[in-house]
Amino acid sequence: MLETGFVPGDAILSWLPSNVAEQHVLQFACAKAGFVLYTLDPSQAKDDLGAARDSLEQALTDTDAVALFTLQAGDDVNYLNICQSVIPETKICKFFIRGQQICDKWD
Repeated sequence: MLETGFVPGDAILSWLPSNVAEQHVLQFACAKAGFVLYTLDPSQAKDDLGAARDSLEQALTDTDAVALFTLQAGDDVNYLNICQSVIPETKICKFFIRGQQICDKWD
């Protein structure tokens, strides 16, 4: 992540479920690189999309996060649509760890 321009001390926001491997990899990467990791509970979006949108907006404001990590969709919720409704200028990247491609933008 340091190679992508992030610097130690940057705030990263995770909107990943706590039981997915990507969340644990992100926690390790942030700790190793010196980033501050904040988490937001994605299960809220299943029950109340409006509240989830408000929580995301508040979390981004409170943390000054430079990056947001989330699933594209899950549990009948399209997280990317919620992200883009809060931050219309969102740049969406797909990451590959083992396939060597770090980020391929597809906004």
